[in-house]
Amino acid sequence: MTQIVKPRELTFLFFILLLSLLPQAQAGTRKSLRTRAPFQEPEWGAPQQQLPSVCYGDKQKYGVKGENSTANFIWTAYTFLPNGTKVDIAPSNITLLNPRGDSVAITWIDRDNASVGGIYTIEVVQQTQCGLSEPYKTDLMVSTSEMLARKEFVQFCENEPPYKIDFSLLPTFQNALRLYVHPSTTPLPSPEYTVTDTVTQRVRYYLPDYSCAYAGVKAVLNPPPAFDLGPDIFLRDEDEHQIDVYNPTFTKYEWFTDNASAPWWAYVTPSTSSITLHGYDGSQFIRLKVTNEAGCSSTDSIQITAMAETLLRIPAAFTPNGDGINDTWQIAVDPTAHRPSTIPEVTEVRVYDRWGTLVWHKNDGYEPWDGVDIRGRVLPVDSYHYEIIYIENYQQKVARGSVTIVR
Repeated sequence: MTQIVKPRELTFLFFILLLSLLPQAQAGTRKSLRTRAPFQEPEWGAPQQQLPSVCYGDKQKYGVKGENSTANFIWTAYTFLPNGTKVDIAPSNITLLNPRGDSVAITWIDRDNASVGGIYTIEVVQQTQCGLSEPYKTDLMVSTSEMLARKEFVQFCENEPPYKIDFSLLPTFQNALRLYVHPSTTPLPSPEYTVTDTVTQRVRYYLPDYSCAYAGVKAVLNPPPAFDLGPDIFLRDEDEHQIDVYNPTFTKYEWFTDNASAPWWAYVTPSTSSITLHGYDGSQFIRLKVTNEAGCSSTDSIQITAMAETLLRIPAAFTPNGDGINDTWQIAVDPTAHRPSTIPEVTEVRVYDRWGTLVWHKNDGYEPWDGVDIRGRVLPVDSYHYEIIYIENYQQKVARGSVTIVR
């Protein structure tokens, strides 16, 4: 007749011997970990994060202390699905590390390799000449990539890709020894990881106590601040024009003008949201960069052209498409002007793109422009800003404005 050894006659000490991870993660130095107190069996419904944890597929060693010199130990590991179905770890995944089996290596893969995670029970029975002891049980959490213990959100500006996540700055991973971005089995060489979209990244991480879990990391894209300086405009001497882009979510305004003699320029600060322009200030190219509370920025620009009496005729657009009609930008004398004046002499022409980069320059005698930049590249359809230096009435003057390439 088989006898059952009562618990008071047998004392188990359940401890983790060492962590043996998947082959891809075995390059690091392993340390054994003994614990002098037995695992505390969690109460029913205990929070998952309070349980010892491993990740599905990991291999880990465990041991018990009983009558090790004379007893044999029988191990099983299992969980239950919500419908009550029992799911076992296959016997082939529970490897005895010595003949009597007081220590084993368990590969956490269920019998059908169905990636069943959740709270598993490790059960050990001691077998002696007196019979079988009552089973000793302890629970632990087996995490899968679908079970995210936590979720971290990282803020980025939508118009500033790529988005670089620094895991070391996130609370979940600050003490992590190794990080894997699912489904990769290669650990990240550094805590920085670049993403190009907002898909949740599933990250497997190992802590110094050899526990393992998955966490989600999601990039949250904040839109850039939206504002508009308005279209390019012409101002006569007596004209006044106000630009106001105030928004309570904007924290910084960075203004720029190529006409530093304009009176408004002397008064702007990072908190200036509006400026007043006058035609008598002369032509100027204005650019504004704003930053919002999320730290995101955007830029817009406007060309202000002072309308001066001159015989110059400066086209606002041309079509360099090879059809023989209006293929070049030609500066000429306005035949409709009826003001006594000497014929203007153009001495230099500069053309800039909307970002202020010089794209065409002529200072050794004017010639029509065909829409090709100084490197011989065909420029795209866009609005370009110009500066024309000319002599009229024995005075050197500057005409500023915009010209559009249309194809």
